[in-house]
Amino acid sequence: MCVVSRRFPPCRTFRHAALPLLIRTAFPKLPKTLTETFMKKCEKPMKKQLLAIILSLVFAMGTAACGTAGPSESGPSGAVPGEPLSSDQAEPSGSSQQTEEQVPKYIAYTAMEPTTMYITSTCMSYVDFNVVGGEYTMEEEYKKGSEVTVNGTGEYDGKVWYCIQEDGAPEGSDIHLLEASCLTDTKPVLPTPDPNLTLDLTKTEDWGVGGYGDEIQPGGNASASTLAAYNAYYVGSPDEKIIYLTVDCGYENGNTQNILDALEKHDAPATFFVVGHYLETAPEMVMKMLEAGHTVGSHTYHHPDMSQISDMESFQEEMESLEDLYREVTGEEITKYYRPPQGKYNLQNLQMAQELGYATFFWSDAHVDWIQEKQPTHEEAISTLTKRIHPGAIVLLHCVSQTNGEILDELLTKWEDMGYSFGKLEDLIP
Repeated sequence: MCVVSRRFPPCRTFRHAALPLLIRTAFPKLPKTLTETFMKKCEKPMKKQLLAIILSLVFAMGTAACGTAGPSESGPSGAVPGEPLSSDQAEPSGSSQQTEEQVPKYIAYTAMEPTTMYITSTCMSYVDFNVVGGEYTMEEEYKKGSEVTVNGTGEYDGKVWYCIQEDGAPEGSDIHLLEASCLTDTKPVLPTPDPNLTLDLTKTEDWGVGGYGDEIQPGGNASASTLAAYNAYYVGSPDEKIIYLTVDCGYENGNTQNILDALEKHDAPATFFVVGHYLETAPEMVMKMLEAGHTVGSHTYHHPDMSQISDMESFQEEMESLEDLYREVTGEEITKYYRPPQGKYNLQNLQMAQELGYATFFWSDAHVDWIQEKQPTHEEAISTLTKRIHPGAIVLLHCVSQTNGEILDELLTKWEDMGYSFGKLEDLIP
């Protein structure tokens, strides 16, 4: 039996690690599918006798994959799918040396003294890496700056990996492996938002954010606290892995239904900011948004540069024209959420929107998706939006983008796999 120290998890689950090795070593020509079927059958109590017979045959042949001498501080302590064990990696079993063809294609890991290390960048650990057939999943996330204890190391696929000590691994897991590039022995200094960041809001500004990476909230050209004074927002809490989805709708060209379908599949709420032209030409899509439980807000009637409007009368006319049309189309009052066209704004705009009862929403994650002739590829869009995601992100997408309609299901899945859920903008308003 594969016996290792309790603090080293790879071989502690006999059914998941030692038994597959034993069976596949003793019967190298046994089809993988039969091996997996046998493993499932052995979970049932009535198959215990058959399991005992097979194990007896295996041990009698002297081909056990793990040594029987007990814990070893220098020898291999676990195995994951990879290349065949070399002669200096394999632990002797007392039998004649096996040929490379007979040795299971597993990599040995070497135990090491428990060592404290720190995550250098947010990454996913590989979990259950030693399942029969080499299957694995990426389940647990380790945040940048997190402290972990490692007690094993080895190479796989040309990379160095560390094993996370059982006590430090997320509850309910068998084995957690992290690439060495994700770890350091020096505690990293995490950036903190500048509470004194301010902006001269009397001037016209084009909204923008920067400083993406490692799921850290980017800075905007106005701080969250500065904007909040005007009931304006660009990001949520840095402590909650919640994403707020928003979609700007200038005109309909066949992509909104795909977006709605993806949102429904993931039970993800969204806010659609519409202009007058969209309401006039695609009223049925607006009704579908509402029927699906989404929120519809204002992107103004004519989509002008609102920062050039300095008097309240003109500003109010632009906003109320859309309110009137929305009421005519839906029979309801529009939710008073405002997305400045092109992200152009100034202090007067924020004050006037606030006086009219609107909350203003900018964004903290977006990509160039509105140019029809230069749509990003699926790979480019998913890579950009995933690399830029962070806790509290307000994501901006455009419904005119064909790429958005085609990737949204996959994108939402990736974000969910990273531990995110989806919230409503109303939760950001005190």
